Amino acid sequence: MGVGAAIFIAIAALVIVSVVLSRRRKKLMDELGIEKPKRGAPPPAPLPTFDVVRPHPPVTAFHVEGDAATVQFDVPLGEAIDPILSEVLLDEAIEVVREKSHALPISGVSQVVVLAGRGESREVARTKLEHPGQLPPLSEAASILNLSAIAPDPLSDSWTATATIPETATRVREDHLGPVGTELQIPTAIDTGLRAQGIDPTTAGPADLLTGILRMFGYSITPSGPGAFYADRAGERTFILEDPYAAGDYTEMDPAAIRRFVAEFESSKAAKGIFVSDKYAPFEIYEWERRDPRIRFIPRERMQKVIDALALS
Repeated sequence: MGVGAAIFIAIAALVIVSVVLSRRRKKLMDELGIEKPKRGAPPPAPLPTFDVVRPHPPVTAFHVEGDAATVQFDVPLGEAIDPILSEVLLDEAIEVVREKSHALPISGVSQVVVLAGRGESREVARTKLEHPGQLPPLSEAASILNLSAIAPDPLSDSWTATATIPETATRVREDHLGPVGTELQIPTAIDTGLRAQGIDPTTAGPADLLTGILRMFGYSITPSGPGAFYADRAGERTFILEDPYAAGDYTEMDPAAIRRFVAEFESSKAAKGIFVSDKYAPFEIYEWERRDPRIRFIPRERMQKVIDALALS
């Protein structure tokens, strides 16, 4: 093969890679509801800034062997490896190596290998460093795991979205309930962001789904008791209490559990309160919300609407 042909093939490969990455970026922006700024349009007003500790994938192993630094994450994977999730984990792996380099020599490292999975790990990405021991600069691009800089507070919109009139359609309610995530249509970007935190949307409980999404939008999540959490952002605190479903339970929220939530919310002194449940809701939740606009109930039948509001806020 001549030099000219080799150069032509290399240029064609770069063009193909550029087109593929551009399409992925556009798909991700569409998933998140981000509009590309028009040429000549004034820059958008910056969102309020505040301290954010963004979530990171849980690391289960790190080692250097030969010229390769390997980082393993406890992240659930689907049957096919999501290319966007692979890119997220590769960026996170590079930052793990950067942090480790403060205490360990990496002068001989020329590639970073990423493993992920739950139970059985698989290689999901790897990259060669331009020069051994020299990591690429810290990326300043928007990340699925840190959307607070490009999206408003999701609870502002979802708070209004869940305050709806009672449903009048007759709902068939099962005697046994499976994981709520198996019934939801979760946008790809949100699914990727949850998995990157170690949350499997198909098996996670409702509180894990909700708090996982809130972390992506800049909320700091702190456990405050069994099934209870505080979600803090920009100086405002939201109290979250989970009402899980276990085999043999009644499939509708217990009125006693609702009263417990209201009492614990009052004791928390939080600005807002959310009672999230695997179960269906009794009619009385609408009366509770009417009497106290600070509280919201997210039963099984509302979860899809809330995820839509959070994803598109």
